[in-house]
Amino acid sequence: MSTVIIEKLNSVCTPQSNDGPCCRWTIERSDFSSFAAMTRFKQQLLKELLKQFPLAILDYSENPVDDGVSGDWVQGSHPQHWVIPGNVDAGEVLQWLYLGGWTIDFLTQNRDGEDDYLNGQGSEICLESFHDNDPWFVSVARQ
Repeated sequence: MSTVIIEKLNSVCTPQSNDGPCCRWTIERSDFSSFAAMTRFKQQLLKELLKQFPLAILDYSENPVDDGVSGDWVQGSHPQHWVIPGNVDAGEVLQWLYLGGWTIDFLTQNRDGEDDYLNGQGSEICLESFHDNDPWFVSVARQ
């Protein structure tokens, strides 16, 4: 796991949970001087995560293909699971996810059994967003 992600998270907030199997940060609007600053941070974070992790699984009730999100999206074994393509634009994805209510699990390698690592079970980083896309919870597995 790159320290770039940890440094980026620590630049805006302090880990709320720093014991157990993972560290957890909460990214909230109150951490930033403006909504635009928060949006820039989230876009940069998502872009860096997609760059560093070859496998990102999205769990979301919306369908990126039907909604016209660019990239070569592949549906997982569950109708709400999507493999985020490497050729996707992080800004476009972030704009599409603006309603919240989604989870992205980031992995350095493909694992057997998609359901085994979704929702933070075995993923290196789990990014969760709730209603209205604020706050974001970022869980980073300990190495």
